[in-house]
Amino acid sequence: DKYNLGSVMKEIRERLDNILKTERQGIERRLEDARQKAKQQGIGPVSQEMRDKLLKTMEDMASQHLKKLDEMPSDTGGQIKELSQYDFMDDDARRQFEELMDMLKRHAMQSYARDLVQSFKNMDPNALASIRHLVEAINQMLEQRLRGEEPDFQKFMEQFGAFFGPEPPQSLDELIERL
Repeated sequence: DKYNLGSVMKEIRERLDNILKTERQGIERRLEDARQKAKQQGIGPVSQEMRDKLLKTMEDMASQHLKKLDEMPSDTGGQIKELSQYDFMDDDARRQFEELMDMLKRHAMQSYARDLVQSFKNMDPNALASIRHLVEAINQMLEQRLRGEEPDFQKFMEQFGAFFGPEPPQSLDELIERL
């Protein structure tokens, strides 16, 4: 109720259904175009044998893609995972999926930012000061790196390692990547 997940999940489900429908229609459209081109005789330098081979390749590719769509998991998360690795044949379906992923990333970042702001509001002045010192130390290490110097990452971790939980970064590069 707090984050109105029901309506978000319904929207995601509807968008996924539309993406799958668009992809199926796009595959069928490309397949029909390939069949029409294969029927055209005497047009261009391509022999009928070559057109037939191209059509067979397109039919095989369409069949493989439709099979992948048929075998998609029924749950939303599973479909998103599978579609993230799927090679779309229809440009509109690909665009719709990219838009969906952008929307999901925005929702996740908004939720993360909201939670982060709330956690800062609940902190006492000492905890805020500790975080300020942490950020200052990170900035100092980054400035040292930009000047071509090698920051003392071990000393930084001795002082601030508790902020990073049970699996702290092992190098400045890893810290930068996490940030």
